[in-house]
Amino acid sequence: MGDDRPNGAPSGVASSPAKILIHGMNFAPEPLGTGRYTGELAAYLAAQGEAVEVITSVPHYPGWRVRSPYRSGRYVVEDRDGIRVIRCPLVLHPSGRGIWRLIAPLTFAVAAAPVVIWRILRGRPHIVICVEPTLFSAPAVVAAAKMVGARCILHVQDLEIDAAFNVGHLKGYWLQKLAIVFERLMLRRFKLIITISEREKNRRQRSAGKFDSRPAKLGECFKYQAH
Repeated sequence: MGDDRPNGAPSGVASSPAKILIHGMNFAPEPLGTGRYTGELAAYLAAQGEAVEVITSVPHYPGWRVRSPYRSGRYVVEDRDGIRVIRCPLVLHPSGRGIWRLIAPLTFAVAAAPVVIWRILRGRPHIVICVEPTLFSAPAVVAAAKMVGARCILHVQDLEIDAAFNVGHLKGYWLQKLAIVFERLMLRRFKLIITISEREKNRRQRSAGKFDSRPAKLGECFKYQAH
């Protein structure tokens, strides 16, 4: 983050760490996919001296089942290599298909929303990173971040809405239209959208339209200046 700190400390003067809150459905110790990525991201930021906090669910991927010693119906606070991690419950089905593809992220977002709002209002982070999946988490993140003036970033790790309809987990013309409207509404609320591929960048560019969101590939703009 260099000298570009939220405190505005002059060059050569030590400044306090940036406070970063990461909110996403998947996190370490999940060994694959979004959980692994988000865990590595948090560890990297903490290693740079930033104050990192994570609000996530219990480990459940791959397999759509909760890993021991965690339980799906409980809130848990833990310290993971110096990172404060708050784990929120969710409702799972081992198949991870059909309506369960909607219920799992939705129940997580609902369970996590009061925690997200509380931690943002109390901790007043400089930066809030919302990881998709799941976009259901976006309303609480955007609303609370706006109240404290935090910079709100969306990192798109997976095109969850596209994937759910393309593989048949979710069906129905009006359900898909509703999901697209929700997605578009949420994307417009983020000042920065980060993707991991050109395909996702182009998809998000079409969804964000001519509003404030600025889709970009991870390598182009994953910068954490809080101003």
